[in-house]
Amino acid sequence: MRKRQLSAVLLLVFGLFFFNSVYSAHVIAQPVTYTVKKGDTLWNICDKFYGDSTLWPELWEMNPFITNPNLLAPGDVITLLKGLTVKKHVSVEKPLSILPERAVDVSGLTDVNSTGFFTTRPFKPFGRIYSDDTGRVILHSSDIIYISLNKGNEIAQGDLLTISRTSSLIDDPLTEEDAGYVVSFLGKVIITGHVKGNIYKAEIIKTYEAVRVGDSVIPYEPMSPCVKPRAVENKLIAHIMATKGLRETIGQFSVVYLNCGITKGVRRGNLFEVITESKVKSPHESIRTDVNLGYLLVLLARSDSATCVVIDSRKDFANGASVKGLDREKAKPILLKLPLCPEK
Repeated sequence: MRKRQLSAVLLLVFGLFFFNSVYSAHVIAQPVTYTVKKGDTLWNICDKFYGDSTLWPELWEMNPFITNPNLLAPGDVITLLKGLTVKKHVSVEKPLSILPERAVDVSGLTDVNSTGFFTTRPFKPFGRIYSDDTGRVILHSSDIIYISLNKGNEIAQGDLLTISRTSSLIDDPLTEEDAGYVVSFLGKVIITGHVKGNIYKAEIIKTYEAVRVGDSVIPYEPMSPCVKPRAVENKLIAHIMATKGLRETIGQFSVVYLNCGITKGVRRGNLFEVITESKVKSPHESIRTDVNLGYLLVLLARSDSATCVVIDSRKDFANGASVKGLDREKAKPILLKLPLCPEK
């Protein structure tokens, strides 16, 4: 009798353990692929799984068979990003006192659609400006141009593209080792017609910098100037790898690129403090302390880098400057200097 009772107890315990293990594995398991449905784009897929549509360039790099991030074929299987937290679809009513803070408006600091980014990997463009109707060296808004798409890419009349230019390989300002490339955004074009083959007619509708025949084009994705502040999830210390325009001196309103991104926990809306080390002499020893030089707000986070704007600067600094993440409480006094976006 006792043996049968003991066996029953052991069976029950084992069953509960097995159920719990299977249930836990089911709960924590994250999908590694996704089957495209009608109407999907890389932007809404990133928003669905990660709550951040600006991750689309990383998802595109993970799936090189995609020819246009706006035109996905239903039934295609996409490999999802690894190492990121999947967005939890849980609706919880929060007290008003702890609702998320409103987004800040950075349109007075920089044009967010002209900021560009830094990448450690060679960047493959969507196509190039093949020729133009002007005969000029520098192209302007309203100029008619012709675009040659890279093999396998697709586009339609009315689509928007960003004009871009990739720098030569740049060095890490601290180690002097090969680091990566700065991809600059130069302007925006709209496709007005198909000429033949992979050649399309387009009109330049906006320029941020000088545009020339031979410059690259990539799919256009508008970025909102309204940035919701987010606390840095860990005590992250990084450094400035390069600046927009490859400038040497950095000050307020400069756009800079950090040497870390999504894989290190960086997200759009994070605030960083720019610091330098200083020695303070005391009667017995020299004490090292951090001196504040300014603050950065993250506008775009990629897997290996982050694009930021300098929202406050005590003095000019240079590439290689160290930055450390700020939590929400320390960030509040800085963010109060920025205008708020209208409530939706």
